Amino acid sequence: MCNLTIYLSSLRRSFHGRGRAILPLLLTSLLLGNSAVAQDVDRIVIFGDSWTDVTVNSPRGPSYAFVMANELGLPITNYAVSGATTSEINDQIVQYLSDGVDPNALHVYWALGNDFTEPGAPADPSEIVEIMGGNAAVGIELLQQDGALYFLVFNVIDNGLRPLAINAGMTAEATALSIEYNDLMQQVANDRNVPDVIYDVFSYFSVMVTDPRFTNTTEGCYNIACGTPDEFVWWDDIHPTPVVQQLIGEEVASYIAGKAPTIVTTAPTSATVGVQYAYTLTALDITPGDSLTYSLVNSPAGMVIDAASGGVTWTPTSTSPATVNVSIEVQDSTANAVQQNFSISVTQTPAPPTPTPTGSGGGGGAITILSLLSLAAFGLLNYPATLRRKI
Repeated sequence: MCNLTIYLSSLRRSFHGRGRAILPLLLTSLLLGNSAVAQDVDRIVIFGDSWTDVTVNSPRGPSYAFVMANELGLPITNYAVSGATTSEINDQIVQYLSDGVDPNALHVYWALGNDFTEPGAPADPSEIVEIMGGNAAVGIELLQQDGALYFLVFNVIDNGLRPLAINAGMTAEATALSIEYNDLMQQVANDRNVPDVIYDVFSYFSVMVTDPRFTNTTEGCYNIACGTPDEFVWWDDIHPTPVVQQLIGEEVASYIAGKAPTIVTTAPTSATVGVQYAYTLTALDITPGDSLTYSLVNSPAGMVIDAASGGVTWTPTSTSPATVNVSIEVQDSTANAVQQNFSISVTQTPAPPTPTPTGSGGGGGAITILSLLSLAAFGLLNYPATLRRKI
C-alpha cells in the first residue's frame, strides 16, 4: 500500500497546471477491461466531503447518501470526511482499497470544492479546477484497477448559489467555475464512452431551489437562528438544510431506480463467409435487483443471441450482403432499455492457393522439373543435346 500511496501522490503532483491534457489518458479503463464479473449491486460506498459525511445524528443530516441508501434498501459504507479536498478524497479511496474492494458496490464520488480554500492552492482558479478534475480521474481509475465496476460521479452544484459566494459578490465567478469543472468531468466520461456515469446535480439543484416551499434561498438558517429550517435551502454559508439533503437523496434514488443499463463493450465489425462471428455484449446496471435481457432488434438471417448472456453468433454465407446492420437491445426488469447499433462488413472466404504443377508421369515429372531448373542455373542447357542426355 505504501507504493500505491507514493503513486497516487506523484499523480496528484503531475496534474498541477496540466490536468486537462492528461485526463483522457488516465481514465483508460473506466467500466471497461475489468476481469470482475458483473453482479447485482449489493451496497453503496461513498467518498466525499461534508456534503456527504453527514450522519443521521447530525443537526444538518442525514446526508443525501444515507437517504439514497435507505430508499434503495442497501447498506452503506462511509469513507467521506468533512472538509476533504479532492486529493484527500483520493486518500479515502486508498483506504478503501486497503480494506478490500467490493466489485458489486455502487461507488459514489462527490467533491464540492474544498480545493479552493486549501493552503497553498494555485492563485488561478481554473488551475484548481483542473487539479480537481485530475484527482477525480485518478481516484476513479484506482478503483477500477482494483475491480470496481459500478460508479456514480456527481458534478458540482452551482456554487454561485451559496450564501458564501453571494455575500462575497462572486456569484458569477463561482457559477463559471462550477460549469468549467462540470464540463471537464463530462469530457472525461465522454472520452471513455460512458457519459452517463455523471449525475447532473448542477441541473437538479438549480431547479430545486425554485421550489415554492423555500422562502429563503440566500441565507443560512443557522446563521440567523431561524425557526423554520424546512423553508431554507441553506443551513449555513456552504451547507444545505436537512430537507435539501432529503430531496437530493430521494431524487438520486429515483434516478438510480429508473436508470437504463450501460453498454460497456464494442462489437467486432468484420466477418468472413463460412467463419463463425461471435460477440458478447456486456452491460452494467446500477439499479439494485435488476436482471438484464438481451434481444436482437435488427439482424441478418441466421444471427442468434443468448437472451441471458448477450452472446451473439452468426455464420455468414455466400449470399450474405457485403454489409449488414445489427441492433441489439438490453432491457432491465423495469423495462428501461438501451440499444447498440453497428454494421458488419462481410468478406468472401479467401481463395485456396494455386497448386504447383507436377508434370506427367508421377514422381518423374517433379524430378524432370528440378533437373531442368538445375541445368538452367548452371547454363548446361546450352550444351549439346548428347551431353544433356548423359547428364
